[in-house]
Amino acid sequence: MNWTDDPAGVEIRIVGEENEAALSRLGPDVSKTESIEGKLKELGIPPTLEHGDLDATNVFIRNGSPVLMDWSDACVSHPFFTPLTPAQARRHSEFVDTYLHEWTSYAPLENLRGGFQFAKPLAALESAFHYHRNIVPYLPYPYPDFMTLERYIPALLNMAAEALENVPEDE
Repeated sequence: MNWTDDPAGVEIRIVGEENEAALSRLGPDVSKTESIEGKLKELGIPPTLEHGDLDATNVFIRNGSPVLMDWSDACVSHPFFTPLTPAQARRHSEFVDTYLHEWTSYAPLENLRGGFQFAKPLAALESAFHYHRNIVPYLPYPYPDFMTLERYIPALLNMAAEALENVPEDE
């Protein structure tokens, strides 16, 4: 049987096309990432331990305090990358301000809000590259959630492209 006759093979080809479309959309604005990196550095926030997969499924309450689970994607990175996944991109401003308040010893809240917005495309790109390099290639085939994870990469690339499209040229 030809791989294109296999439903999984067809799915992989479709995801490949989705990746290509997302990369094409990203291309014109990718040069903005250097200036964004500079804006984040201006905040003076040092690299820190970054969870890499922080969402409601990885937070538990024990004795009234939050406990973070599943540190398998953890790394040292910019702390504004943690709360930026496609499923969580539309955070309520109250959540964002609560998260950013922990960094006000480095910069005023208003500056942190701006930095948080600037971090979106870099956070999405970092996640896409991480999944592309370190997660998907090592999954056994067939893997039950393979297509879900494969589709996550173009979703992240499109999130980055959308965020970069909203960054002014002079930033």
